[in-house]
Amino acid sequence: MPEIVSYTPEQIDIIVKSCRGLRKQLIEYCMRYTQTFEDAEDCVSFAFTAMVETLNKGTVINYPKAWLYKVSLNEAIRLEKERARLMENDYLNNDYKDSVIENSGIYEPDYLDEIIDDGVIKHCALKIIQSLTDDEKALYLKYYTQHKGLKDIANELGLSYVAVRKRHQRLKEHLDKLIQNANDNYFEEGRESVENR
Repeated sequence: MPEIVSYTPEQIDIIVKSCRGLRKQLIEYCMRYTQTFEDAEDCVSFAFTAMVETLNKGTVINYPKAWLYKVSLNEAIRLEKERARLMENDYLNNDYKDSVIENSGIYEPDYLDEIIDDGVIKHCALKIIQSLTDDEKALYLKYYTQHKGLKDIANELGLSYVAVRKRHQRLKEHLDKLIQNANDNYFEEGRESVENR
């Protein structure tokens, strides 16, 4: 059962703003599955809207960027399946449709294999966290998992607030790079790992 919290509009806005820089990569990712840039853009907009609605309901999204990849891709796949279904209805009669199918080399990917599920996201998130240094992991756990403030973390670690703030900024930049590269480095590997269980 998903964890439920009460987000303020400001907290939701911070989460959404932290993901806005990912929009271009998400569109490029969805374009592998959609026929037009506009369709890919619609899928990404759908994912951002769904994220805001989910957060408004109080559902915790532990990995917002990975969540956006999952929802955008699943929407792109749904859209293409719907388009294929509608195109099938466009044929004038079954004889003509059968003739077109027989005379074309239609590629029909197994969309179920392409969907990014929660298992893949968790695997990718673990790979990202495992790639952090011990200091980065400690800061990640305290700030993102235990939701401690930077001042409290500074006191715990016996460091100045400025030093911890700088570490946190470097950690955010490092995580952003890892997440932006997740598609190439982790999602495919994560999908294979989950399938081999």
